[in-house]
Amino acid sequence: MTLRDATPSLAPASATMPPVGVAEEGLAIAAGVAIGLAQGGLGAGGALMAVPLLVYGFGRDVHSATTASLLVVLVASLVGAADHGRGGRVRWRTALAVGAATIPGAGAGTVVNRLLSGQTILLLYSFFLFAAAYAMLRGRAGPRREVRARGRGLWLRVVPAGLVAGTWSGLLGATGGFLVVPALVILLGLPIGAAVGTSLAVQGLTAGAAFWAHLSVGGFDPALAIAMSAGAMAGAVAGSRMGERFSSEGTRRAFGVLVVLVGLYTLARSVAALGG
Repeated sequence: MTLRDATPSLAPASATMPPVGVAEEGLAIAAGVAIGLAQGGLGAGGALMAVPLLVYGFGRDVHSATTASLLVVLVASLVGAADHGRGGRVRWRTALAVGAATIPGAGAGTVVNRLLSGQTILLLYSFFLFAAAYAMLRGRAGPRREVRARGRGLWLRVVPAGLVAGTWSGLLGATGGFLVVPALVILLGLPIGAAVGTSLAVQGLTAGAAFWAHLSVGGFDPALAIAMSAGAMAGAVAGSRMGERFSSEGTRRAFGVLVVLVGLYTLARSVAALGG
């Protein structure tokens, strides 16, 4: 019995999903481990890999891939956040503030997602990835003092980042960790370890809101998503513990390089498809 046999179909009746065999389920679990490692170790990057993997690796259409990606990243983010939280690397007040701000953005992004073609979404996806890579690789002028913002001060600093991250999640199936991590570092002066852990908590909330919004307008392949989520759980725990060994500089640069590579591949494929 495969996972498809054990799970109900959440795809529209008219959709035709490629069959999922045992070998493909194994590959999905391995892909999930990679997603979890990136998510747990860097605080972002898992969703950046999830959509291209589902589209180019498993042959799913872009719209169902964005929905499945949100489920996988939801699982990886919450598991990673819990592990980081045990190490005191999550600022829960900040996470709740940013997470709440992502909800309206997630709804708006989902509406736009359904209006755009798959290749247009992937093209936009690649441009955002390059912007993220630039933000992470350019570095900062010097160390910043952590800002213990509360009340209105906290909201004024993090709400804009939350709205943008929520819109990104609804539109592209990625939870905006590439925006949240640098925003937490730059706006609140969090050390990279705390920014990673807090970002994961934010992304769990963001993915949950966006996933719910996507379910109301379209389906996805639950068998594939569950297999990837299973691997992501294990990868997120391993990634959060491996991330502790990275220096702040090394973590930031690893994140930036990952984003550049995914962006180049996505841009090349989307341009080739649009040109063909």
